[in-house]
Amino acid sequence: MEEKHLIAIQYIVKFAEQEPEFGMELRKALGLMSNANNNSVSGNTSKDVKTIREILEIRANASLEYDFVKDERTRAQLIIDNLRMENAALKTDYDEKRRFYEFCVNAFYQIENVINYYLVSKNPIFEDLWIFLKDNSKEELYQYKLKEDDENVSQIPIAFKLNAVCNFLFPGDKFKFTLSNLRQVRNEGEHRCSVIFSKDSDKKVLYNLYKYNSINDIRSHLIKLSSAIEFDLRE
Repeated sequence: MEEKHLIAIQYIVKFAEQEPEFGMELRKALGLMSNANNNSVSGNTSKDVKTIREILEIRANASLEYDFVKDERTRAQLIIDNLRMENAALKTDYDEKRRFYEFCVNAFYQIENVINYYLVSKNPIFEDLWIFLKDNSKEELYQYKLKEDDENVSQIPIAFKLNAVCNFLFPGDKFKFTLSNLRQVRNEGEHRCSVIFSKDSDKKVLYNLYKYNSINDIRSHLIKLSSAIEFDLRE
């Protein structure tokens, strides 16, 4: 069996473990319901070629493969978040706004992860990474001041990183503001979901995001960012 197939199975097994409903439906589709205590796809299942193909067909539902991400752990998390994102769009038991909210949150998880990966890949030395961020944030109102104990990309606020990466990859493109709105939606937290959908609330970010963007628009923004990062890293 090819290594990429084994990796794909690992992604789906992990996703099934984290999403019980998905795991249940997967076991139904693969005829594994006789083993009620089995919480993941494992054991003899991986030896069945037909089962592997069915599993890979499920993997194909991801809207992004992230093949350019060389770090296996990072790629696995990106694909899992992508599957969660796409799964949210298909949750018919949720109303439209709730599906949109979950889609946006999982989209931003990917945005943050792929931006961190891009910055470290492009500038493996932290000092060079910091210079890149400063050089591409000169025109921003928000200027982050490096702290003495800052020594890796995860310690720098995502707002600062997002603006710098977008200014570098998409100079003059206003779509970075949509990505910034996704960040604010993520920060609001699920308990605020019903409130931030209200146009009368002082928290109008999600309301405006929902008003002017569809799920397809958010997906397109994510693909646009990922594709630009992939292209730049391969140059």
